[in-house]
Amino acid sequence: MKEKYDISNLKELNEKAEQLANEDKIDESILLFNEILNLDPENYAANLSMGNISYFKKDKHRAIKYYINAVKKEFNERDGVMNLCYTLLEIERQAESQKIMDAYMSARKDMMKIAIEELEATL
Repeated sequence: MKEKYDISNLKELNEKAEQLANEDKIDESILLFNEILNLDPENYAANLSMGNISYFKKDKHRAIKYYINAVKKEFNERDGVMNLCYTLLEIERQAESQKIMDAYMSARKDMMKIAIEELEATL
């Protein structure tokens, strides 16, 4: 039977989904993260976590899309940027990875927005 969650507190839902992932209940975790993203498509933590899950499932292109969503929400959060850049390097997209890293290091939101838009146009 599917467990019911209180959707009024997305932070608690994220924590529960993370806990499920840490307990190797990946399928349950994915369902809960998807529920969170249905309620809040820009949710940084859920996008980052779904990116990580996709990465470890060897679906790097899907991971990149989730990381992009995370970085769009929080352009100055290190984990999202680093995971995006690293994954881009792994699929031999060095130029795009460098642009994202340059934007992050400059701490300029406008520069990051342009770099992300250019990357999305190539996916």
